[in-house]
Amino acid sequence: MLDRRLRDSGCGLDLREYDLLVHLAEASKQSEAGLRLRDLAARVLLNPSNVTRRLEALARRGLVERRPDPRDGRGVIAFLTPAGRQMLRRTAQIHLPDVQELVFREAGSNLEEIRDFLEQIAAHETRSAE
Repeated sequence: MLDRRLRDSGCGLDLREYDLLVHLAEASKQSEAGLRLRDLAARVLLNPSNVTRRLEALARRGLVERRPDPRDGRGVIAFLTPAGRQMLRRTAQIHLPDVQELVFREAGSNLEEIRDFLEQIAAHETRSAE
């Protein structure tokens, strides 16, 4: 549902691309080092080759930059560009209200329902990592 709504919004990103940009933005808050592709793949629900393919497409659009890892020339580090940061902000304005509607659809949502929802997500991530 969320992926379809993002695609239909005309924002130019799908849910997986949005997720990649979010993780790169979070990494840039912690340091200027960016994220190695293998570390980025471990954070998202994509295999490393899919992360590479998607990042190449995002780089062609000017949203991310890929650089060789100066500590290990075999590795690649991904960075969010200013254009990527701007795209992420615009897309978040579309995406976050949809997430809020999905999670808090009923006015009577309580903390137990929210906890159950988050536990389902965590269980999915654990199964995906195995």
